[in-house]
Amino acid sequence: MKKYIFFLLILSGCLTLPPLPQMPAQQLDSWQINGRIAIITKNDSWTAKFSWQQQSETYQIRFSNPMGQGAILLDGNDAGVMMRTADNKVFNADNPDTLITDVLKLHIPVTNL
Repeated sequence: MKKYIFFLLILSGCLTLPPLPQMPAQQLDSWQINGRIAIITKNDSWTAKFSWQQQSETYQIRFSNPMGQGAILLDGNDAGVMMRTADNKVFNADNPDTLITDVLKLHIPVTNL
């Protein structure tokens, strides 16, 4: 009997859930993604956690180092983007790519993500 129950437990672990219906990306109005990013340049490399929240044309992207310090917050929409650094410095630009390049001296193609 114990072997039968053990076999059923093992077998149930192999079951898969039915796939969720796919929604075309163009129909998504709001979404959120969390992850990690690695940046490697000729002189330096670093990793960061990121959290991206998007609602229609408004977005908020937070980058922070693995220990949670040194955060950078990007708030933006079609009209422009604002960056707030960990030491509360505020920078503005028309698009996030230009802002990140000008302030951080890194090229992170946010608009292509």
